[in-house]
Amino acid sequence: LLLLDEPFSALDSDTRHTVRSELADLLAALDVPTLMVTHDFDDAVGVAQRIGVITAGRLRQIGTPSDLVAAPADAFVARFAGLNMVAGVAEQAASGLTVVTLDDGQRVWSTDRAVGEVAASIAPWEISVGRESGGDSALNCIEGVVRSLVRFDNRARVQIGSLVAEITGAAVEGLSLAVGDRAVATFKATATRLVAR
Repeated sequence: LLLLDEPFSALDSDTRHTVRSELADLLAALDVPTLMVTHDFDDAVGVAQRIGVITAGRLRQIGTPSDLVAAPADAFVARFAGLNMVAGVAEQAASGLTVVTLDDGQRVWSTDRAVGEVAASIAPWEISVGRESGGDSALNCIEGVVRSLVRFDNRARVQIGSLVAEITGAAVEGLSLAVGDRAVATFKATATRLVAR
């Protein structure tokens, strides 16, 4: 059994990426049971086939990286997996969907069933960004101020209020987005997963 405790924590991002890939290849070749402790989801995904999320001495969820992103057990797991989290109160709507009234008064819809206090989780790549709300009632729209805009390669991460969207660089150019602008984050009800707070 190989035990690894935060093996990448002292490395710069470029070296970290290289060493993570090399370690994953080495572990696959050795076929040795390995337990790695990390606080970084990307490190866990880069090396592990199964991930156990532990906090306060309690195992919150265990599964593949895809399991944790697609169906997080709770808000802690969702945040660890890099998903957006917004808190609110859920109730069933006549349409069969669940409507969540967020703490700031805005509302979002989900195909998940829930009642009471929940956290809505949305993956950054499921969010589109625009200048104004569209007329499509099937889409959730959260309005806010662009708090940050970070470009990398041909993509960008845009934070609107508390939500982070990952969009193309071309979309940023087309919208002429800048920090401080008002914008709208749009995402589908099917992309809005509800978990316990």
